[in-house]
Amino acid sequence: AMFDTTKDVTISGAVKTIKWQNPHVYLEVVSADGGKVWSIECSPPSILVRRGWSIDAIAAGDKVSVLGHPLRDGGPAAYLMNVTTATGAVLKDHDY
Repeated sequence: AMFDTTKDVTISGAVKTIKWQNPHVYLEVVSADGGKVWSIECSPPSILVRRGWSIDAIAAGDKVSVLGHPLRDGGPAAYLMNVTTATGAVLKDHDY
């Protein structure tokens, strides 16, 4: 597996893009700490909708905090666990 599920990373910043597509939804988040662009892989759209997401839950420009499992090689990407919006709403991708 390319993601290290034994580690967590938190990325705070602004959403650059969100792509609702199969097989996975993807977020790009510009880190508030240095401006690095992180690619965040999420579950498929149908799974996120079942977890309470909507297509307009997050939009480009929104401030978010993302909790995810980082790449094993240390690159700027992660597999989403949850995202917290500026209003404090927590959108989960997994039940842990």
